[in-house]
Amino acid sequence: MAISVMKRVTIIAEQANKELLLESLQELKGTEIVPFEEVEEADRDIFFDGASLNSEDSKLNHYTLNKIEEAIEFLKQYGSQPSFIKRMRKKRKVYSLKELETEVNSMNLESLLRLVSEKRSELEQLRRAITELEEKERFLRRWTNLDFSLKESDDFKHFDVVVGSIDTEDSSEFIDNLKNVTDKVLVQEVYYTEDTSGYTIVFSKEHQEDVLEFIRRSDFTELDYEYDKLPKEELQVVLSKRKEMIEEQSELVKRFKSNRQLLSNLKIAQEYYANLIEREKASQLLLNSSHLFILKGWMDADEVSDNIVNINHVIGEDNLAIFTYDVDPEEDNLDDVPVKLKNSAFSAPFETLTLQYGTPKYNSIDPTPFFSFSQVLFFGLMSADVGYGLLLFIATFVPIMFFELSPGMRKTLKSFNYMSVGTILVGLFLEVSLDSHYHLV
Repeated sequence: MAISVMKRVTIIAEQANKELLLESLQELKGTEIVPFEEVEEADRDIFFDGASLNSEDSKLNHYTLNKIEEAIEFLKQYGSQPSFIKRMRKKRKVYSLKELETEVNSMNLESLLRLVSEKRSELEQLRRAITELEEKERFLRRWTNLDFSLKESDDFKHFDVVVGSIDTEDSSEFIDNLKNVTDKVLVQEVYYTEDTSGYTIVFSKEHQEDVLEFIRRSDFTELDYEYDKLPKEELQVVLSKRKEMIEEQSELVKRFKSNRQLLSNLKIAQEYYANLIEREKASQLLLNSSHLFILKGWMDADEVSDNIVNINHVIGEDNLAIFTYDVDPEEDNLDDVPVKLKNSAFSAPFETLTLQYGTPKYNSIDPTPFFSFSQVLFFGLMSADVGYGLLLFIATFVPIMFFELSPGMRKTLKSFNYMSVGTILVGLFLEVSLDSHYHLV
């Protein structure tokens, strides 16, 4: 096969029919709209660029699409997914652009986005609160052996108490130096880790000034304890709160998982706004006047007649003018002509291989048929095993026949399916050849 023959198309219509025409072309697919490179000086007062049209609406549509995509990403984190087999077997619902618009208009999109935003905010607050409680838990667990209140130590008449921590590697030196200050000091370890160690230091009030001065000059950090209860008791309160919040978080996530329709509706809205923005981009490529607009683009020559019939049916033959032109190598820059590959059912799945090396130019040769034959042959020669070929054939044939696949995935599986046939044929050929050789020997 070869590269499809293209035709240049120019359409002139009233501004009132612009959106309808763009919808019709988008639904037909296969039309590439191109910008006007230059406008005659005399026409500049009549025609103007489409980029300035409805800029506020365009910003709003982009903003809405971003919000929808954020909501979808959030729901995907917590929404339950059906099994792989169910997802692959599930039929994809196909909408026309008009049906898609009706579906989106029937749902209260603003309310859905607000609901997701509120729940996301609620979940984020719970996550932050749980993180804070976990930090408190780590702090309290270190000090669970502290069995007296620091506030009570202020009432001691003959002794003073300091509680705090120091780097573990400096702790031994710190204690030795502290005991050099006064021998009337008691140092009790409260906790020990590789990084830091916690101590309770009890000393006589008569040496208070010397001991406190030494502590201030060292790297010892006094404990800032903000709770009324002992660490062991406060830890139980924190663990109880954390458990309640985790349960609340789980319940919220569970509600998300059970509401699959919410995610489905948002995906429909995403498709609608993505299409709307694509039409806006196309609209900016048009040449506009107050009453008319001109559209220039390319269509597959084999599809032009059917496309014109469909456009006339939607808009009305009397409401627009359509002009088609063959590609002229002298007038048209062939590098600007879009390329559409057209191959047989056997070669089409290998088009992705061709595109990996770059899209062929319009006036060049499509190497896909050669690639498809050589790929099947060389894959078969490399594998050359009937058993492996049968396994690969079954593994690709089943999803092709019974699963709902994206066009790209279907092409990929078909290419491997054809290569599995090559593997089987080469394997059979080699087995027969080797068997004949052994018989001859």
